[in-house]
Amino acid sequence: MRKLQRFAAAEQRVDWWRVITDLERAQWSHERLAAECLRSKGWVDGVKNGQSEPRFHDGLILLKIWSDVTGKCRLEYPAEGKRQPVRIAAG
Repeated sequence: MRKLQRFAAAEQRVDWWRVITDLERAQWSHERLAAECLRSKGWVDGVKNGQSEPRFHDGLILLKIWSDVTGKCRLEYPAEGKRQPVRIAAG
């Protein structure tokens, strides 16, 4: 029972807004993401805006695309409550 509680406490929810925003910054449109996931543009909009949560398979597809585009491991996904380093341009 304790192991299960520790695992559940360590679990972090994916911050889909940041995942999709990272992809937008890399010139991925909502239409392109929708086509890759075999979903509608409205579905991508809803996921980004927090109106819906992707199904497991769709989430894996989005994280695979995010990983390929950013060059980061899928385990480094943006998560709610996970702090991201702030980069400040010198000069």
